[in-house]
Amino acid sequence: MNTGSFLVVLSSGALGEIMRLGGGDMKRRLEEKTYPFSRLNKKTRETLLHLPASWVRGGAGWLLAGRKPQSRVSIPAD
Repeated sequence: MNTGSFLVVLSSGALGEIMRLGGGDMKRRLEEKTYPFSRLNKKTRETLLHLPASWVRGGAGWLLAGRKPQSRVSIPAD
């Protein structure tokens, strides 16, 4: 299963924010249910907490690539 499937309910802005987050910030925001993860249910947030941050960023990038022209999306390297 692609990690992006957990993030599909999020806006493009929220996905872009996920791609900019570091691992520590991502974990804290998932635990506190704050933006950009505030729209996710508890089970999804708990699942994402156990995945590497790079997978979550990759899933966000994968979804953004499907929403925007490929030339406008850049996935940052870890």
